[in-house]
Amino acid sequence: MAAFRHFPGKPQAWLETELDKVLADLAAGKTVQSYTAGDSSGSELVSISIMRRKEMILSDLNKIAPDTYPRATTQPARITRPSYL
Repeated sequence: MAAFRHFPGKPQAWLETELDKVLADLAAGKTVQSYTAGDSSGSELVSISIMRRKEMILSDLNKIAPDTYPRATTQPARITRPSYL
């Protein structure tokens, strides 16, 4: 069975570099959405959450190097809770 890759064709080194960027963003604790200074202005659109991007990168790293990035440490625990009507 073929493994699904979120970033097909990207090597392990690229994924690790991107993971470092994501972890730095998480450590910063905030994201600038827009700014204005004099004649300059800018904005940033976040189309995917940092946590979801981290999960995607770790998932691909697990598929490329499973010994270095084992599934137990790269996949978040998912809990299903029953609801009774």
